[in-house]
Amino acid sequence: MKHWNNPTLTTLENGLRVITYNIPTATSVSVNICVGAGSKYETSSNSGVSHFLEHMLFKGTKSWPSPEKLTSAIENTGGEINALTSKEYTMYWAKVPYNQWKIATDILLDMCMNPLMEPSEIVRERNVIHEELRMYTDHPSYQSELGIDQLMFPEHPMGWEIVGSHKSLEDLKQYDIETYFQKRYDPSNLVLTITGNFPENELLQSINDATSKWISVHSPNHTIELIPNHMSSRLITFDQTSDHTYINLGVQGLEFSHSLSPLLNLTNIMLGEGMSSRLFIKIREELGLAYDITSSVNTYNETGTWLINCSVKNSNCLSAVEAILEELYSLTNSVTEQELSHVKQYAKGKLLIAMEDTERLAALIGGHTLLSGTLLDFNKTIEQWDSFTVQDLHKMSQKLITDTPKFLSIGGEKVSNHQLALEKLLA
Repeated sequence: MKHWNNPTLTTLENGLRVITYNIPTATSVSVNICVGAGSKYETSSNSGVSHFLEHMLFKGTKSWPSPEKLTSAIENTGGEINALTSKEYTMYWAKVPYNQWKIATDILLDMCMNPLMEPSEIVRERNVIHEELRMYTDHPSYQSELGIDQLMFPEHPMGWEIVGSHKSLEDLKQYDIETYFQKRYDPSNLVLTITGNFPENELLQSINDATSKWISVHSPNHTIELIPNHMSSRLITFDQTSDHTYINLGVQGLEFSHSLSPLLNLTNIMLGEGMSSRLFIKIREELGLAYDITSSVNTYNETGTWLINCSVKNSNCLSAVEAILEELYSLTNSVTEQELSHVKQYAKGKLLIAMEDTERLAALIGGHTLLSGTLLDFNKTIEQWDSFTVQDLHKMSQKLITDTPKFLSIGGEKVSNHQLALEKLLA
């Protein structure tokens, strides 16, 4: 396969990491800021503050003092701006036509350096986030999806709702939000990534000028409460009125920096990513139990999760869980060379497709650097995938799946009636 140029990292005097990846043929530029601020770093007294802060940064800055002025400056170019909050980071991004790179970098940097956080806007946005939470909790899959995190990270911030609760939202004060901002939004805790077609020297000089007065004051503390180490399987059921039963099954995965993390990603493709995956073929095509079924890998600094989710007719819940477990265990001894070859090509193809989408690429590069502390090397990633054998996959799968705790969060009509039968399946 072709040798790919890798991103370039420049670390400014204040610790801000700036990553550039120039694509001369691109017609867009994407700017991404990844901040080491997520629900993992919260406490019971400020739960939801990372997400609340994400909202507040869109309420106006020193140079763009209202939400309308801030967003219209991007959207009037034909671009888009958005953000998300996760367990370990908050990510802001803007995608604009290639000749509008400066407005995108200026706005995102100003959001992270000079947010206004007016008291009246905090009151107004609190109501908006209450509505966002109601929107989530109104979905019948909500309880079981949150439940799997609560099972795998009991009494730990990693298992909490990222948005917070209605009570924690009411308890958050302006002081709490500003204090958290000062601690987490230090330039040394941010990664700024720019991908697309831009004049590199001019861009770097512009970023230097914009951040020249931004001093690193706090070195963020990444120490958190010890993540639980489970010794036995765990089950939680939610009785609810719904036509479907919502199934979320998980096992412990691998941390982001683990040498076998890339292999787990390949194995997950085989298990439940796409319409040719084992789970899709078995659960939908052969058994007709579900419209859709997927699996996913979540890698964090200290731990990881490997999850499977689907929804089925209430009366089919036991059959579905049993079939899912059979497919999961089959990974320990039945993978063929051809299957592994196919998923390697799938992974390479997905990477190549991402490399022509400046927005996806910026998120991929920035997130990797924030979580690992290293620069993403496309060629090394492909070499790692190619190096893994069927024996490697079987050995890793056996370690993660055989005689290890299984976690099942399930919500549906009178699903608690199946408690004993589900416990037997997990045993």
